[in-house]
Amino acid sequence: PSILTALLDDGFVPVVATIGVDDKGQAYNINADTVAGAIAEALHAEKLVYLTDIEGLRRVVDDPASLIRRTTPDELDVLRATMESVWGPEIVPPRNLLRGLAIGGACLLVAFVDDRPVGFALGWMGWHGGVHFHSHQVGVVADVRGGGVGLALKLAQRNLCLSEGVTEMRWTFDPLQLTNAHLNLNKLGALGVTYHVNHYGALGGINGSLPSDRLTVYWDLVGRRPDVDETVRVEVPMVAPEQISSGAPEAVSARLALRDAMVPLLAGGWIVTGVSRHDRAYLLGRPVEWKTRQP
Repeated sequence: PSILTALLDDGFVPVVATIGVDDKGQAYNINADTVAGAIAEALHAEKLVYLTDIEGLRRVVDDPASLIRRTTPDELDVLRATMESVWGPEIVPPRNLLRGLAIGGACLLVAFVDDRPVGFALGWMGWHGGVHFHSHQVGVVADVRGGGVGLALKLAQRNLCLSEGVTEMRWTFDPLQLTNAHLNLNKLGALGVTYHVNHYGALGGINGSLPSDRLTVYWDLVGRRPDVDETVRVEVPMVAPEQISSGAPEAVSARLALRDAMVPLLAGGWIVTGVSRHDRAYLLGRPVEWKTRQP
């Protein structure tokens, strides 16, 4: 085909992924972007280019109404309204700040379902501890949570990073929120590397009056993970989102108990590799000859 010939003539290495089939005949998707990213890094490529026939990442491949696209400087009202619908007006940044981020090339995304904005993502480049993408906020409106919008937003951020040659993403989440932990650790394959005590100070809203402890996760966008030679489980006390938002004594106790268990382990070089929502427990491992740049 002419397009492959043109790419080869320009010095590119085309990577095309087909549908895979397991030993039971079940078809499954193979992520060409993951393969291309790994090849590009191994070859020390100067550029990674994606070719697609759609205008952005879709939560549902065959559904154009499930589009996730970048927000332009002239579309910030939609982004701000979506942010307010997710978490309320107190978390919405000033319009001029968002405009500056958009003009500067930051990643401002809005997810749509049937032309209705239902989620957003906000992030930018960072360099503390090494060049990486900092995914600051990802939020989804309540009535579509659990439908894959949050996952699609993270994957859209990943696609943007890989297209610019960035292979590391970081963000924080509340370790008491096991639904978020499942997405971050189990579905995406990120690793918990640092525990922060009261990271953002008093936040209010869905965070209530609890100290804003957070776990920083590190996501290698080309799929590298360290080997571990020891594992340990850390139990998470039972606590409901309503107890967190109300600052109930049970939530405070849960926060302090998890903090006391996690802090010494992560400070001692352990990393969080997964979570069991059913058992309410984190799985930690001690890496073998692996060092991450501490955020």
